[in-house]
Amino acid sequence: MYFETIKHLSQEKIVELSANADTYLVFLAEGSASEAEELIATLNQNGINFFGAIYPTIFQDNINFESGFLIIPAKGVKKVIKVKNNADSLREQVGDLSQYKTAFLLIDGLMENKDDLFRDIYSVVGTSVNIVGGGAGYFTLQQNPCLFTNEGIFMDGALLALIENKSQVAVKHGWDMFAGPFMVTSSENNVIHEINWQPAFDVYKNAIESDSEHMFNDTNYFDIAKMFPIGIHKDGKDFVVRDPYILRSNGHIECISDIPENSMIYILKGDQDTLINAAEEVSIATNDAERDCKCLMVFDCITRVKYLDDRFKEELDMMKFANKEVPPTVYGVSTLGEIASTGYGYVEFYNKTIVAAAIY
Repeated sequence: MYFETIKHLSQEKIVELSANADTYLVFLAEGSASEAEELIATLNQNGINFFGAIYPTIFQDNINFESGFLIIPAKGVKKVIKVKNNADSLREQVGDLSQYKTAFLLIDGLMENKDDLFRDIYSVVGTSVNIVGGGAGYFTLQQNPCLFTNEGIFMDGALLALIENKSQVAVKHGWDMFAGPFMVTSSENNVIHEINWQPAFDVYKNAIESDSEHMFNDTNYFDIAKMFPIGIHKDGKDFVVRDPYILRSNGHIECISDIPENSMIYILKGDQDTLINAAEEVSIATNDAERDCKCLMVFDCITRVKYLDDRFKEELDMMKFANKEVPPTVYGVSTLGEIASTGYGYVEFYNKTIVAAAIY
């Protein structure tokens, strides 16, 4: 259920919420972040259990909202855990995993040491649970509190919501190989210093300019870079995509997420059509003719949303309607990184990608 402002959360609606579910998932759009504290207080005053996060935009079905909030029944959620970098504490809080089939993982998208947190979660949860989620925070990339529960709002951590429902998870991006391979010969966290022992931007710029019509100048780096993400090569898997979001004055390339030193990478390319085709692939991959899907949870990168612009509605339409006799309700957020683990390996953190889960 979408609310434009806190004023639209009437007492009648609160009574309705109290009757419908024991726990709610709340997505708050960045444009309404100033209402976070009041929203938390209102829900607490009315005895409503909830967890959630602030994201650049939120969407329901085919409408993308830059302000307002969604309150979504989370009937299958049985436990919500605040996660820090402590595997022993997490293991104790999780307890017996046998009743859980799915988990939502909402993480501060700008926190440091995300890989350590993912390793802790994987060491506890393993391959028994499908994990989906996304990096919360602000499109400005200024870190502020962005995760919340009944206890209040915080940052530098994560929320792990354990769900008894089964799910079908899909990860698609729509980007194809353009140039490479290259070796990241020097990097620090999310900043690439050197590629093939040369300044990172020199290699990136030369590869794009030598085989496309695009030419960099002093002002158009982001306009070009949004079409040419970086893909980390993984044996036997699709690329893990990274967004080369910022060009620093020293020629270093800053990505939204980490790129390990000595990674084998490719420069990728796509267009609006290939990205929307990936949404169709998500719809097909999450469809199960033998099970009724009433809810499709979607975590879609904010830079995809910005790149598709007016056509982002087509991407949402594709996920809702393609290959589905009874279209589910689509709930989702634009993210600072997308999260998925489908029971076959490590928890991955993506950029410029769609992660979706059909909840049964």
